[in-house]
Amino acid sequence: LRITRSIEESTYRCYAGCTKRMGWLADMPADEVTASDVSLLVSQLGELYAPSTVAATLKEVKRAFNYAIGEGLTDRNPAALVKPPKQTDGAPQSLSDDEKMRLLFIAGHLVGVLPVAVYLALATGMRKGEVCGLRWSAIDFEEGFIDVVCAIGLGDDGKCRGKNPKSPASFRRLPMEPGLAPVLRRRKDEQMRQCEKAGAEFSEDFYVLGGIDGSFLLPSTLHTLFVGLADAFGIAGGKCRFHWLRHTFATSLIAGGVDVRTVAAWLGHVDPGFTLRTYAHKNESALLASLDVVSSGVRVPDDYAAMFSKGMLLSSRRPQSRRR
Repeated sequence: LRITRSIEESTYRCYAGCTKRMGWLADMPADEVTASDVSLLVSQLGELYAPSTVAATLKEVKRAFNYAIGEGLTDRNPAALVKPPKQTDGAPQSLSDDEKMRLLFIAGHLVGVLPVAVYLALATGMRKGEVCGLRWSAIDFEEGFIDVVCAIGLGDDGKCRGKNPKSPASFRRLPMEPGLAPVLRRRKDEQMRQCEKAGAEFSEDFYVLGGIDGSFLLPSTLHTLFVGLADAFGIAGGKCRFHWLRHTFATSLIAGGVDVRTVAAWLGHVDPGFTLRTYAHKNESALLASLDVVSSGVRVPDDYAAMFSKGMLLSSRRPQSRRR
């Protein structure tokens, strides 16, 4: 799969990590492994890794044995009945409305690429690699759209480079929030001034967050810059990470009543069901916002008493049918 590029390099690395965590189990003949062996592995991994990591490894163990059955190496899947460890609430981490407003206010008083990246993420839900891979040629200021057609990620050699977005659904055309256009125009003007000062020609192929030499901003560098900002100003107690901004964007849309297919289209998800499972978690502010709907369903209208009395009066005047 890696050679034929059927999967992304990052996905391959994830699979390779799962295989490595199988440890001694991976060295045993497939037809000799028992359910007790798999349970022991899960128990041992539980002492070293988070429940989600152990669950992901167990899932790959099950897949491996299903493959072995298909190849005739064994006639059973010893991992089939082994349960993954219990996990805590897997709701994605996102900022509250107050924290988001605070971050936007702070970013509005900063210069450089970081405030641009923050606004992009909060106004589009783009992934970190997509934000770093955005070129000026993908921004239509006149029509007000952004085309997500490139991302910065690891290549086969372990080095970062421009590549296609994560999946076919990740190729998307996003409408531009009105406040985002001025932020991007200021950044473009800044790059143009840099080009003029250096005696270079500006190009629409430049990366929005990159340099005038055509270079791009590394996602790891963006991560470091943002972590420093979050720590300096105590955003989410200093624990906020850049990917939280994507979660914040999606959670806000769901809480605001935007249908899940539209949210999935914004995020570039293939399966709207994944979007729903990931972001439609328990949200206190969303519950409070839904009280109006609940109240309208149990509130008796003020004029109902008169309507009720009139209805009873009409009912009493109806002729009774005779019994035969």
